[in-house]
Amino acid sequence: PGTTHPWLPDPTTTKMRSLFCIPRGSITWAVGVDETRVGVGEELVIKLGIKNESLAHFDVVAKLKQIVEWHTSGHRSTNESIICSLGFTKTDSMKPWSKQQLREKCRSTKGDTITPLDTHATEPLTAYEEVIDAIKVGNNQVRFPIPDCACQSYTGRIMRIQHYVKIEAQTSSHHNSPKLVIPIEIVSPREPTPIVTAQVIPAVTPSAPPIWDDDTSFDASYSYKANTFVVAATVDEGEHGQDQVIYDSKPSECSI
Repeated sequence: PGTTHPWLPDPTTTKMRSLFCIPRGSITWAVGVDETRVGVGEELVIKLGIKNESLAHFDVVAKLKQIVEWHTSGHRSTNESIICSLGFTKTDSMKPWSKQQLREKCRSTKGDTITPLDTHATEPLTAYEEVIDAIKVGNNQVRFPIPDCACQSYTGRIMRIQHYVKIEAQTSSHHNSPKLVIPIEIVSPREPTPIVTAQVIPAVTPSAPPIWDDDTSFDASYSYKANTFVVAATVDEGEHGQDQVIYDSKPSECSI
């Protein structure tokens, strides 16, 4: 309890190329996760930091995937499914550069304005810092709710269940689409769902019936629906040779 499993690798610089392998600049990016062990019913929060220094237009999409593998007696099966897919917000740092900006960077790299040594000492470090700061602030993030149908991560002799998040910068068909992968572990919920039990209500004893004389016999019953006490009394009239049944009721003082 209290142990966290964060994920924050160093930013990666990926060269962007066109369909004919023509250089189109680069992007520097990384993703951070505060907790890679997440329970069913909880949320997985992924933070993005990116610096686009290329001509490419792209959208960044994150997909939470599940892979179920089993093998026995020469048989093997693999099932891969997408649990959830979400897109990051398109920020200013994701906007493509103009050709003029890219030419200026190429000239500076070749030493027209600054030396190559100075280029490696400043520009990559600046992009690195921008990406790290964006992740720490967390302005661009997605939240994956872990559904109840998701299997828990498991590794056994016959079966293995793995989970990971793939982040992809989806470009047009004219450019390459870089990808990042984060391993995730889905576990049981940290706070189990409370179990609701029915409360047994004890039976209520009705109040005593009214007092009758010696010539009267009675039968009393309690009506739970009407919350009334019903008395059926039989009066012996003797000389008339027949009995008369009298019904009487009153609201009960008992509460259920």
